[in-house]
Order: sequence, then C-alpha cells, then structure tokens
Amino acid sequence: MGHIVKSWLVAALAITYLFAMFLAGELPRHGHYHMARGPEGLLKATPETVSAVTLATPTLAVKLVRHGAGWAYASGIPLEHEVRAALEETLRYTHRAPPVRELEDATDEESLRSMGLLPPEISLTLDAAGGERLQLDLGVANADGALRYARRGDTGAVLLLSGFLGDAWYRLAKQIPATQPGAARPGKRGDAAVQSGIRDP
Repeated sequence: MGHIVKSWLVAALAITYLFAMFLAGELPRHGHYHMARGPEGLLKATPETVSAVTLATPTLAVKLVRHGAGWAYASGIPLEHEVRAALEETLRYTHRAPPVRELEDATDEESLRSMGLLPPEISLTLDAAGGERLQLDLGVANADGALRYARRGDTGAVLLLSGFLGDAWYRLAKQIPATQPGAARPGKRGDAAVQSGIRDP
C-alpha cells in the first residue's frame, strides 16, 4: 500500500512542477528536447483550404491537386477512392497534431543522417489558401517506434512527431500507384528528389 501512495505522491509533485513551469512560461526539458509550444497542428490552415500536395519518395514524386469537391493527380485523373480518403484523413491529422518535441541541438549532419532526414525518406509540400505553405521532410521512427523524426523546410527545425501522423503519410505514399500518369519516376523529380530508400513505418 505504501508504494502506491508514494507513486501517487510522485505523480502529484510532477504535475505541480509542470504547472508551475507553465505559469512561469517555461517549457519542460530533457537533454536537448523541449516540448513544442501551442495546441496547433503543423498545418495551421484547415484541411479544406489545402489546394495542392506534393509528395516525393525514392520511387515516385507526385502532385495532388484539389479538383472541385475532390482531388486529382496533376494529369487531371481523379484520385482513387482509397487514396482520396487516405489523403483527407492525413490532412486532418496534420492540422490537429502538434509536434511532440523539438530537438534544438540535432541539426548537425551526423544527427540528420541518423534520423533519416539527410536525405529524407519522404518530402512533402502542402499549399493552402492565403499563401500558407508547409514543407516537411519525414525520417525514421525513434528508438521505441512511438515517434517519428521530421524537419521543417521553412525553419529547419528538427521535430519529433506523433507516430500516427508520420505513419499516415507513409501509408498514403504507398497507396499511390507508381504507374499513375501523375507520378514521375526517379530521376525526373527535380527539386523534390529523394535519394534514400523508403522504409516501412
């Protein structure tokens, strides 16, 4: 019974400490990690205002564009039903899920390579109404597999994202047929080229 009371006491003290730091404007830290600020997701615009998504992996690069009430490949061919459903779900995740942590001291070349970010396994560009653009590179999962490394293209910030968010983009990439006329083969991707092999989430 004593160890149960002790556990509750430790938890209560930890919560009190975090609340005190919150009131003081400080963020919890662990090594070079700190908790990302704000409740917003990576994508500030609502999913309904996203007009185009460019996605590049080692096997294809494709641009998906909003077409009326649905989505199409850049060639004008409508997305397959399952691809459209996966895209819309993934955009909702990106809008709602904030980064878990920012890795302030993990921007050196060795760290980026170890996290699967140099080169990235997936590169994303999301364009929305009002000129908002989110550029994001996705890397590998962390050691316990619960989170995934990422880097913002605009700020260069290295982040840990919720695993379900990173995995959703990986699943979407795997659902897009490499033979789709809207998808370019490796070597024809220009700036969006990704040179490493994509791994299963």
